[in-house]
Amino acid sequence: MSRELSDVQAKLMELQAEGHSGDEPHCVGCERYNELSRIERELIAKQLDSDPVAHPSHYTSGPVCPHCGKTIECITITQQFNFNRGNAIKYIWRAGVKDPAKEAEDLRKAIQYLEFEIARLGFRSDQA
Repeated sequence: MSRELSDVQAKLMELQAEGHSGDEPHCVGCERYNELSRIERELIAKQLDSDPVAHPSHYTSGPVCPHCGKTIECITITQQFNFNRGNAIKYIWRAGVKDPAKEAEDLRKAIQYLEFEIARLGFRSDQA
């Protein structure tokens, strides 16, 4: 765990120990509770950013939703497609993000998955 994340967690625990959980009447409009809410949001964001399994950085580098302001994750889009199409989208999405030196390789992988999908549909790429 990063030092920055540890600091945020320590501040959050300090505020909660003072009785600022948001459930008590004194928390409504309370400056310390507002700080707690801000810290909780910051902690959640840092945990998401630091989770290489559930939220790897090369999949969370997408566009920001204009409605909620959150980053759209690659998995949110790709899980709506079959394997070949989802993988093609994934490789286009992260082309050059995970490793800038492999951007062209990522795009070739996307093409390969599109070729797999075309073959699955019963067409050869030279007929399309």
